[in-house]
Amino acid sequence: MKSDRIRYRSPYFENVNEDPEYEVNKVLAQIGWDGTIPIDLIEICDMYAFDVKFDPVPEMKEEGTTKFRQEGEYYILLNTHGTDCEDGFSSDRTRCRRQRFTLAHEIAHCIYKSHTDIELQCNLQHPSNPHARNYTRKREEQANLFAAHLLIPRKAFKDFSRSIGWNNIAKLIHQTSESFDVSIEVAIQQIARLADFPCIAILFKQDGSPLRTPSYSPDFSETGLFYGKSQDVPSGTVAAQMLAGQKNSKQVQRKYQSASIWFPDMYEWKTEKFSVTETSISNGRYGVVSFLEIEELDI
Repeated sequence: MKSDRIRYRSPYFENVNEDPEYEVNKVLAQIGWDGTIPIDLIEICDMYAFDVKFDPVPEMKEEGTTKFRQEGEYYILLNTHGTDCEDGFSSDRTRCRRQRFTLAHEIAHCIYKSHTDIELQCNLQHPSNPHARNYTRKREEQANLFAAHLLIPRKAFKDFSRSIGWNNIAKLIHQTSESFDVSIEVAIQQIARLADFPCIAILFKQDGSPLRTPSYSPDFSETGLFYGKSQDVPSGTVAAQMLAGQKNSKQVQRKYQSASIWFPDMYEWKTEKFSVTETSISNGRYGVVSFLEIEELDI
């Protein structure tokens, strides 16, 4: 007798681990990208025949969503409610950059094979599936990483960073935001991911708690330092002073001879092996973004 019990597919046994940067490189190769920045997202959608609509939808909470009409056909809706342009990208640069990230995020949902597997998605997100909540978070993180790598591709950034230089990280952050047409937050996070030296980027809300999971460079793990994703902004740092209204400057850089101020829960002997250069940028009511360059001391 056939059992009526539904066996829900688990993400731990399914192919849902596509690498975001690898998938981005395939997309860029497909459109014959010549290195021009900022990336033309509409060109990508046209190449893949992804139908993109800009429409105000007041009842929709999300800034964008992807609908699967049928296999191989995708419909991306960008919610323009509350913007100054209801049928295209906003003329306001801040809003436009949010829309660009949202569109890049939705393109990811159309590109990842696991995300377009309708049966898999229905099973993974079923309320009875114990993996549903964790998988949904993982899927959105995948799409966010794809969006960041699509908007700031490694090759373009490496060429760009050589022209600006790493001596003035504050300038590099600002110029990356302008040239790649992304928000300061996205620029800082992606710079941290692509840096070839130990660093970490953290976004703090106005109350001092982290806005998102910190972004690390590949070399950061080799330091042995750890910054908890729920750790509040450490007191005595520029970021803490900015959030407390003690710093009026929009952008401040400071070097600390010991990493202990930023990593207070680590052993003192470990933190004393590293110095930290903090570049913090006030983001008004949105909080503060901090970029930390970690340097091993010759002791």
